[in-house]
Amino acid sequence: MVLYGDGDSAIRLPNGELKTSTDASGVYRLTGLPAGSYRVMTMTPAFVEVRRKVTIGDGQTAAGIDFELVKGGVITGRITDADGHPLIEERVYLFDAEPASNQTAEKVGNVRLQNGQTDDRGIYRILGVAPGRYKVAVGNDGGNLWWRSVARRYRRVFFPGVIDPARATVIEVSEGSETSHVDITVDGPIHTFAASGVVLDEQTNKPAPNMQCWVSEQRKEFIPLEVISNSQGQFQI
Repeated sequence: MVLYGDGDSAIRLPNGELKTSTDASGVYRLTGLPAGSYRVMTMTPAFVEVRRKVTIGDGQTAAGIDFELVKGGVITGRITDADGHPLIEERVYLFDAEPASNQTAEKVGNVRLQNGQTDDRGIYRILGVAPGRYKVAVGNDGGNLWWRSVARRYRRVFFPGVIDPARATVIEVSEGSETSHVDITVDGPIHTFAASGVVLDEQTNKPAPNMQCWVSEQRKEFIPLEVISNSQGQFQI
């Protein structure tokens, strides 16, 4: 179980959260909380993540914040390059199949928090997927690649190997189901370039450390990246 402060609450928790585990009877308890609003979330491997909001006052105890866990579905497959080699440590994204009401210009829904990452064989498994309709993709069409130790840049491809999300295959997930062979082959890495320089303070003309630097372009195949200048004001993208 994980507990977070909710919304604009002034609550400050150690490391931003508190964690505990259930006992043999499934009972959990979090103590010593200041008054305020919280989000309580289950974190149980292979089960659908559930959240509940709870508000407590000074000296109060919030009892009966119970959860009924549902076995999530599994989506698994293999990611390879055009030569059939496995892509290692490649993030695999899960999208809602249908756009939300506020996504009038989109062909696919919001990206889900659940995602997979390939192993040394290129195989991934996305666990705890809530029942629903989804599309699976690999690659990046924009944004920071902070989570990767090696920045390979592939154009986003949806299963079963299409660029247009409208043509992607919809995967139906039910409670406890497993959908396998959701395999995707990507094209070669996008041809990229490097940019470097020094950030100077406009007033003093001295190097400016810890400054955010980025590049962006309108071409869909370009991946915007962000970096922070070092102690000498230097950056390299």
